[in-house]
Amino acid sequence: MNDLLPILIPGFAAALAAILVTLAIERLGGQLGGILGTLPLTVVPASLGLFHADPRADVFSTAMSAIPLGMLLNVAFLGVWRVWPIRAGDRSTVLMETLGLSLGFWILAALVLVLVREALSPNMTRDVLVGVVALMTTVVLGVRACRDAPPAPKGNRRVGFRVLLLRGIGAGAAIACGVALGRAGWMTAAGMASVFPAIFLTSMLATWMAQGRAVPIGASGPMMLGSVAVSIYALVCAFTMPWAGSVWGSILGWVAGSVFGSLPAYLWLRKQAPGA
Repeated sequence: MNDLLPILIPGFAAALAAILVTLAIERLGGQLGGILGTLPLTVVPASLGLFHADPRADVFSTAMSAIPLGMLLNVAFLGVWRVWPIRAGDRSTVLMETLGLSLGFWILAALVLVLVREALSPNMTRDVLVGVVALMTTVVLGVRACRDAPPAPKGNRRVGFRVLLLRGIGAGAAIACGVALGRAGWMTAAGMASVFPAIFLTSMLATWMAQGRAVPIGASGPMMLGSVAVSIYALVCAFTMPWAGSVWGSILGWVAGSVFGSLPAYLWLRKQAPGA
């Protein structure tokens, strides 16, 4: 049982964060809720679990630098939810079409990226540089998605408890899987798995089923832009956690991600809002 605790604890923490994010989107609306939904929350227990698995700087940085790539895939994942429901019209199968297209793309692209990175020899400088490029691309795509974005209304119906529970279980399982892969030595796969879009997926599904398509479509753009915070957290932690330890290193990463990622995104979105 003691061997399972380093896997179960991050998973439980991620599950709790996932439930809170759904409530934020539901109560606060797509714009503010979408930004809060991308604060570095579930990635914190994931990074702690991966650091506990192997604290060597070069190994740990491999996992952390994979996270911005995963977040870039998540931006593309959210882009499907932003574009396809509008283009598909009022067909009764739109929700399932969007789910299949977005999830299928993420799985295929993640598999290709993991295979490519595993085939290359480890190189901390190269991996971090690729992570920075992925971060900048995320910023560009997020800003583009938020320009002339559809309205992001608040929900007027509550997401059911069973849906919230399933959302938490899905997010927790993704993080636990990522930590388990890291403990098995597959750090690139671990970094990708730790940002599997379980929160985004269950947010879109839960709010669509409870509120209709307008709320998740409106939240997708802010989520895409807010994803920058998680990438910043990961890249900062790649250096701060080996240097300052897991606790202080993760705190520094969280502050950096929130201050330089989530906060500017929220302020920019408020400025772009009609009447601002």
